[in-house]
Amino acid sequence: MMEQVLSGTSFLVVDDDAACVRMTSLILQAHGATVYEASGGAEALALAHAHQPTIILADLLMPEMDGWTLVRSIKADASLRPTPVLAVTASYLTPADIEHALAVGFAKVLAKPLSIQILLEAISVAGAS
Repeated sequence: MMEQVLSGTSFLVVDDDAACVRMTSLILQAHGATVYEASGGAEALALAHAHQPTIILADLLMPEMDGWTLVRSIKADASLRPTPVLAVTASYLTPADIEHALAVGFAKVLAKPLSIQILLEAISVAGAS
């Protein structure tokens, strides 16, 4: 059995790729976290309000409301503003992209595919464990 290092924490995983959502959710649940799943930004905002997750993991490229718009909406909302949002992307990984992501409100940028160790380290830095 894996160490339950994330016990007592909750995550909102947002990605239009169902396989990415499922894989990330399984990793987090295996470490003791509660996980909520959303396939887009609008659904994510509703779930964030309903569940007040410890951390939000959001893809950047999604139809309708992308991760950039999602993080701006979260940071503009007083009840959600304190929630760290980690960007998860396969595309926006240049130093300029990462600088921009941090400037708009992401706490960290993680590259896809996610490594379990890097994910757990990023969560620890963001304050969930």
